[in-house]
Amino acid sequence: MTNIDDEDGKVGGWGPFDGWVPFDYADEVTPPPRPSPSDWIEMKDGRPFLAPIDDNDGGSTQDLTENPNVSFCVLTNFGSATLTIDDDGSWHTDRPMPHGAENVMLWADSDTSSPDMESLVESIFEMGDAEPGSYTVTFYTWSSGLPFVFHDGRFEAVHG
Repeated sequence: MTNIDDEDGKVGGWGPFDGWVPFDYADEVTPPPRPSPSDWIEMKDGRPFLAPIDDNDGGSTQDLTENPNVSFCVLTNFGSATLTIDDDGSWHTDRPMPHGAENVMLWADSDTSSPDMESLVESIFEMGDAEPGSYTVTFYTWSSGLPFVFHDGRFEAVHG
């Protein structure tokens, strides 16, 4: 197991990250990522639980003393760009999709998530939302589920 609080901001060689979400919570409506997996721990009646998907969710969550294993996804944000759609339907951006980014979407519109700019623009036209003008797009990558175990009051990465 590896401590998730490595000084260089990396976990087990996985690289820099912007936030963590339990794998089971990563869906079309994903809660905001938290700085570390351990930030998803809540105490209830003196016992550790995985925090619910949102603060208003009173449903049951995973008791970490009974089931300490949780997979987390890492969100890496590669920044944003301006997409401009011209009157004639042509388009351009002020920067290319960064190396390592696996997805792009219109800012705060996960329904437009696409693997590249061409697919994003095509989906905007298909949805009938392609009005001439400028749009903010964001580039990002989600990791697959990475295994962690609850141990000594925090999550630790499981390797090997």
